[in-house]
Amino acid sequence: MKHQIAGRMPLAANTAKGLAVPRFAAKIKPCITALFTTAPNRRSTLIERVVMFKIAAALFAVTATLAASAAFAQAKPEDAIAYRQGAFKIIGWNFGPMAGMVQGRIPYDKDGFAKRAANVAAVAAMPFEGFGPGTDAGAPTKAKAEVWSKSADFKAKADKMVEETTKLAAIAKTGSLDDIKKQFGATGATCKACHDDYRNK
Repeated sequence: MKHQIAGRMPLAANTAKGLAVPRFAAKIKPCITALFTTAPNRRSTLIERVVMFKIAAALFAVTATLAASAAFAQAKPEDAIAYRQGAFKIIGWNFGPMAGMVQGRIPYDKDGFAKRAANVAAVAAMPFEGFGPGTDAGAPTKAKAEVWSKSADFKAKADKMVEETTKLAAIAKTGSLDDIKKQFGATGATCKACHDDYRNK
């Protein structure tokens, strides 16, 4: 079946990619063993040992990257949708109390605000990993089709949101309440811009 489901590779490709990782690992195992085995009539110098360690580390890194790529390729559309929605819920959970503070609906707590701003900044980029090709269906979602048809603009708006949340987290630590309110407004505006263009009501 040639049709590629959202976020997944065709079965044959998945199988081939899944087998490639253990095969590659099996191939590099004797190489790594050889790197750390000193020849009978020869002692390795300290420099040689350092070089050997760096080569071995690079080989392990390649193997880990291949394994991670294979796992991500097998993600189901519904899992990607659940992932991005979960990340957005975390952002909303922390954004709500901050909005209450800047609007005067709840008492301003500098440390509490800073903690929530840091939480948002840490998670801000995460949901956008879940908008891969084909993840427009597979589970209930409010994402508009334009997320994928206008992906460049969507990415630009996402990057802007990440940028502004980072600024908010920094200002929340040392800035005045007036500065915080101003940056919170700028951050909220990036969220609204994305919702207006790419989220169904």
